[in-house]
Amino acid sequence: DPGGELGCEDGQGTAARFYQPSAVAMDCDGSVLVAGGNDHCIRKVAPDGTVSTLAGSLDEGAGSTDGPSHLARFDDPQGVAVDVEGNVLVADTSNHSTRKIARDGVVSTLAGSAEGESGHADGAGDAARFDYPCSVAVDVDGTIVVADHGNHCIRKVTPEGVVSTLAGPTDGSDGTANGPASTARFYNPEDVAIDDNGNVLVGDSYNKA
Repeated sequence: DPGGELGCEDGQGTAARFYQPSAVAMDCDGSVLVAGGNDHCIRKVAPDGTVSTLAGSLDEGAGSTDGPSHLARFDDPQGVAVDVEGNVLVADTSNHSTRKIARDGVVSTLAGSAEGESGHADGAGDAARFDYPCSVAVDVDGTIVVADHGNHCIRKVTPEGVVSTLAGPTDGSDGTANGPASTARFYNPEDVAIDDNGNVLVGDSYNKA
């Protein structure tokens, strides 16, 4: 809506409504995927401007449920990316997890607690913990990089869901320091991207860098 009216409605062009959309990514077919934030879902904008709900529910609100796209639930997803196979990766921020929407529409929790438990723990799948992850990027080999906002660090997730700390502390401490990954410090990083050479770029929010 060019007038800035809030809402949660699918439809064509300006008839559609969003509620604080927080991130976008381009799909392989030219559609734009939108992390809905307070829509608590992932939306899809086709090249002709038609908006539909890719996963989650505009009517049911927040939750944490895996399964077919129309039954899946998210809680304030703030980051979205698409891998080379067309899978959609989601930073499900208030569920403290990284979710995956497969090409068949089935949603799964790739890493982090399926119950929405926060923390900092490396490990595989449900054993890993995040604290308000708010951005995701995916490399050509399927590796996912996550801006772990509340843990003040950058995490790495393999395509199989194994999580490790790529850069920053493992104790949740904030700071400002360059240097080797293990001694570098961030302060509430909010965005992450990967360039053509595999370098990771970070929007280090509270460090204003």
